[in-house]
Amino acid sequence: MSAPTRPRYVNPTPSDDRSLPDPAVEGTLDAKRVAAILGICVRSVYVGIKDGRIPSIRYGRRHVRIPTARFLEEFGFVPKQGNTDPIES
Repeated sequence: MSAPTRPRYVNPTPSDDRSLPDPAVEGTLDAKRVAAILGICVRSVYVGIKDGRIPSIRYGRRHVRIPTARFLEEFGFVPKQGNTDPIES
């Protein structure tokens, strides 16, 4: 009898993680969730936070959260507030 084969690597991030969050339900996001939404690695999210390209809130020395509403607005997932021109939103 042959040894059982190991299953192939399966991405642990569920596909629904890429869905856009509702700021009223999720006030902040973690780096893993932002990485899934943008389709990049978590390390790239932390680099973007350090560079100031991804808005973030730091608490403590090592903890960081991304404000959902600002993140969605900055990356163009929702129209920017105050912009009523449908062509530019």
